Amino acid sequence: MPSKKEMAALQAKHDALESKVNTLTKEKGSLAKDLAAANKAKASTVSQVTSLENELKTSRDDASKLKDAAAGAEKQLSDATAQIEALKAQLEEMSSGAGAHSKQAEEAAAAAARVHDEDQAKILALTEELDKARGDSEEVAKQQGEAKMEVERLNAELVTSVAGMAALRIEVSGQMSALTAENEAKLARITAQSEADSAAKEQALAQVIELKEENQETQSLQEMVDLMRGQLEKEYAMRTKAEKALLKTKARVAGREKQLQQKSDSIEATVAEATHLTTHLTHTLNGVASRQNEGLGQQRVKYADRVRLCRELGAQIGASADMLGAAGQYEAAEGVLLSNVRMKEGAFGGNHPEVASTFQQLAHLCEAQGDWRRALDYVEQSSSRALDYSRQKEEQEAGGQ
Repeated sequence: MPSKKEMAALQAKHDALESKVNTLTKEKGSLAKDLAAANKAKASTVSQVTSLENELKTSRDDASKLKDAAAGAEKQLSDATAQIEALKAQLEEMSSGAGAHSKQAEEAAAAAARVHDEDQAKILALTEELDKARGDSEEVAKQQGEAKMEVERLNAELVTSVAGMAALRIEVSGQMSALTAENEAKLARITAQSEADSAAKEQALAQVIELKEENQETQSLQEMVDLMRGQLEKEYAMRTKAEKALLKTKARVAGREKQLQQKSDSIEATVAEATHLTTHLTHTLNGVASRQNEGLGQQRVKYADRVRLCRELGAQIGASADMLGAAGQYEAAEGVLLSNVRMKEGAFGGNHPEVASTFQQLAHLCEAQGDWRRALDYVEQSSSRALDYSRQKEEQEAGGQ
């Protein structure tokens, strides 16, 4: 069995070899990137060469067109020269003719001179164009030569880069193979040494696994205990909170029941008082009516006393209706107010302001209930009766005048 020092040395060598392998792997990746960059540069160079070839082709086409133009110019020059020679021949013939044709000869000579000058100008222009075309052709040829040289240079650089990368790849592959063989040999030695202690390691590993399992079981039990304790604490807190909320709810319910009982007692007392007052007012009205119908001479109630008494009774009835409405007894309040309307109609007449004011009180009662339609009906009755009363009053005043 190797000592700890030997094992540490072997581990250090193994780590060094792994580091070297990683370094070579990184260099391999860098070389791959360089190769990709070289391929990209090659593609760019090929694209440039193609572009230069297209430009060269265009330049050749332009040169061919210029050559054709130069050939046409030469042909025009030849034709102009032939015309000049023909004019000279005609001039000679005309000069050898009679003297009478001397004027025509002079005109022909002048025309020939003009044609000759024009042809000379054309010849000069065509010559300049031809020289320019030749210069362009030479420039194109020069650019073509430079482009070929650039392409050859780039191809040479590419070949050199490819060769260098191939050599570097071979070198890296050789180093990787050597390192792999060395690592395999060391791994075989380490494996052989470790196999001798495999039984002890397995036994120790089994003990470690058993201890880990026992620790895991203990930890699981502790976690379960902690979890159950936390749940019990949460449940206790929730129960305490629920009990406090229940006590508060009971207190609120008891207070609410007390308020409702007080309100119910108040409503019952109000209803009893209003009922008693209504009964008393009804008896009073019945007594007044009976005394009016009996026709007792001196004891007969006067009109002014009747008006005063009806107003007082109407005010008391209106107050009773207000008390009933405040207690929520809307139907009873409405019945009392309608009785008040009938009493006032019998005492004052249907269009009296006292009757209109009672209809206004009925409208407010319906408004408190949210019955807007009936409230509007009572308001209309109040308004119509008040208008009729005003109209009657004006007619009476007009008749008195």
